[in-house]
Amino acid sequence: MKTTLAIGVLLCVYPLFVQGDEYYVNWMSMWSEENHGENTPANPHFSPPVYYLNTAADFAAGGTASPELEILAETGNPAPYIGATAGAGLLFPDMGGLDGYAMVAGMITAVPGDLLSALAMVAPSPDWFIGVRDIVLDAQQTYAPFSLYDAGTDSGSEFEAADEDTDPQGLIAPLLPEHGDQFTATYTKKSKKGQPKPLHPIGGITFTNSDGWTFLDDKRTESCGGSKKQSFEVTVDIFWAQDADAIAAGVHFSPGAWQMHEHAKDAFFLPGRVSSPEFKYLTEMGNAAHVVEATANTMLRPPVPTFGNVSDEVEVHAKRAFVTLAHMIAPSPDWFIGTAALDLCPGGEWINQTLTTVLMAMDGGTDVGATYTAKESGRWWESIKANPIGAVGTVSFTPIAKGKKKAGAKSAKSKQKTAKIAGGVVGGVLGLLGVGGGTFALIKRRTNKKNQEAASAPTPAVGASAELVSLEI
Repeated sequence: MKTTLAIGVLLCVYPLFVQGDEYYVNWMSMWSEENHGENTPANPHFSPPVYYLNTAADFAAGGTASPELEILAETGNPAPYIGATAGAGLLFPDMGGLDGYAMVAGMITAVPGDLLSALAMVAPSPDWFIGVRDIVLDAQQTYAPFSLYDAGTDSGSEFEAADEDTDPQGLIAPLLPEHGDQFTATYTKKSKKGQPKPLHPIGGITFTNSDGWTFLDDKRTESCGGSKKQSFEVTVDIFWAQDADAIAAGVHFSPGAWQMHEHAKDAFFLPGRVSSPEFKYLTEMGNAAHVVEATANTMLRPPVPTFGNVSDEVEVHAKRAFVTLAHMIAPSPDWFIGTAALDLCPGGEWINQTLTTVLMAMDGGTDVGATYTAKESGRWWESIKANPIGAVGTVSFTPIAKGKKKAGAKSAKSKQKTAKIAGGVVGGVLGLLGVGGGTFALIKRRTNKKNQEAASAPTPAVGASAELVSLEI
């Protein structure tokens, strides 16, 4: 049996294991028609990934798929497999599925030296799945490319082939090269038209110990694929269904800090690390100006809408192709939404289509308050970690082809606006702050018409604190 899964975007990052180190998980999948050819289905995606520690993987080539693995590989339903596998759980709890081309971040708790396996259905497909098997978690960072497998339970040879149970059941086998034609694009240029391209990577997964960020091998070059700069349309989409307490408190988002940086470790926040004093201002008071002043190539950004989406056009330099952003959830003790060290030039090439990552609710680790309006202070400091709120929205980066502009849009240079902080706290900032020579330059800001009224409504002020100056937002 085969099925096509609905893609979900909810993300919650509670670790399944309570003892050990916190590992930051970075899932990068690059399955798309542009990368893998015209045989790619219309809605390429993966089922919710399952992972487990210190249990030998049961999907080695040459083995026989268990009934539970058959269900996962043919339908994408992970529940039976999780129930039958010791220590198994969802890598990204509450997520309905992952887009074929996406970067997703989360956290797990594990011990260096643990064996980790993970797998997910290739959807739609007869019985195909991706996985990583028995990788050893390093004390610093571990990367594993995805492998493609055929579970041997359905004889279909195309993504949307009709059900054809294999009888007798076959063996688990590498999906390539037998079905390589389903994943290989062809050249379109005259000189090579119709010739197969080398197989584009499907993607991979990285596990970084929260204490191991300084060991990331993330050197930037002066160009990505031969290009020094790339323009992107950036869309922030907030879909958070606030609970009654949040609505009663008038919860919204503060102005934010957006950073473009050369090394992932230079992000102004990273899960598992402690907040800097400047970041404490942002997460507790909604004052992003201190982060901007203290961090190179960082700009102050307007608040994102409480619900709905807003889009900008930006230009990114290849040497600073990591992006980190954060906005306070206001009011709150020290909660914020954000993403850290998102790479727009993985493998030395600009992303070639829309890359979407989840905006997770996080806890800054500097205030012990447990409700939106609580302000207790006294925690100096614990590590930045996941917040039970879970996923709040997404941010997407769509590359803009060179020479193309939106209808009626002026040139990037005529739209670019930069400013500098004169010092101190900046209040009610709705413009753009550029630092470091306009490395990350805002070209145009657009708000969905349905959200214009909400986005332009007066924004409540963040509560004051005895030890910090309040920024009115």
